[in-house]
Amino acid sequence: MKVPVTFALAALVSCAVSSCSSSSDTPAYVFPQEKDESGKVVSVERKWLSHRGVDLKCTVAGENSLEAVALAKQVGFQSIETDVRTTADGVLVCMHDKTLNRTCRNLDGTEIGEPLNVSDVTFEELRTRYRLKADREDMRTLVPTLEEYLICCKENGLFAFIEPKLKDPTGQNYRDIIAVADRILGRDGYIFTSNNYANDVLRNTLGIKDVKVMTILYQTTYEAIQALGNSVMAISTVRFDKEAFASNMDRAVADGFETESNSDNFPRLDMINKAPVNYISTDLLVPDYKGQGNLVCELDSPSKWTQLNGQDEVGFGALYLEMTYSGEAVVTLGSQTFQVDGSNGLDAGDGNRKICFQLLLYKEKPLADLKARGSDFKVKDSRLRLVVF
Repeated sequence: MKVPVTFALAALVSCAVSSCSSSSDTPAYVFPQEKDESGKVVSVERKWLSHRGVDLKCTVAGENSLEAVALAKQVGFQSIETDVRTTADGVLVCMHDKTLNRTCRNLDGTEIGEPLNVSDVTFEELRTRYRLKADREDMRTLVPTLEEYLICCKENGLFAFIEPKLKDPTGQNYRDIIAVADRILGRDGYIFTSNNYANDVLRNTLGIKDVKVMTILYQTTYEAIQALGNSVMAISTVRFDKEAFASNMDRAVADGFETESNSDNFPRLDMINKAPVNYISTDLLVPDYKGQGNLVCELDSPSKWTQLNGQDEVGFGALYLEMTYSGEAVVTLGSQTFQVDGSNGLDAGDGNRKICFQLLLYKEKPLADLKARGSDFKVKDSRLRLVVF
């Protein structure tokens, strides 16, 4: 069930490669596991987790669609998250919301009027009356069953995080989800994740201990996650400030947990870049550059970033920035603007800091801009890549 997804290169930007190297080496943030002199884990080889697949808010593809799975593989994700609900006749389908209204449309492309619960339509009705929302007509596809989705994950080599959106005190729906996942991926090929409710039922009601779960720290206690066992600990960059995030991360890693954090912007990714996070979950960012896609531009100085500006929009692509600097400045990359200063990034020595940031582009101009805040701002080195998929 491989899903081919192709996008015309809406605008191959006509700037020259401005660095002698167009190598696929990854940022200095990405290492195999390393420890400092005290034995503390300070870095891991991180994996990127595509949250509901690459859909970019139901534009480039449908949310939780097979096409979003294929795009996730194309841009370099190693893992993917999906959500599971049941239709009126008990079929397991991939859908986040309780209703179809946000992510689906009628067959004629019009919005669904009144709120329509997934659990109130049969599987036949779901597949014959509705399609997933997306910009392109050929991407407005069927809501997949869990089985179809996991087969697509397997064929694309993506590790699956499966989140049941069902509160089932008996656990039968959870048993059904696990049975499908075991058959297609094997017990070690997925992680069962929830807002803690399903994980508690899985462990304490069903007595299933050998399915790995992901549990969210801010929704429960550290000790409760420890009691579950065989867990990935999700540590939020939103619910915890920088100090609490770093402290929780240190404790979790010291206790042997794998960890997960979510980021869709520079400040949150910067927190993650300073910690040994195993899984980085995102809706808008792109995994570390390892040569994926077509490298259109590689610029080795902010003075050359103007080569990007004024160009036509990119149909589907990404910008990747690495920069070592001192002082303060405001950076614009695509649709996002953020400040860099002495608190950002990693210590690069001699008073310098090193940052990295990368994000997906869809039907937008590949803008890049740097505005110094003060005469003491200096860039030691930088690399800005534009890639199209």
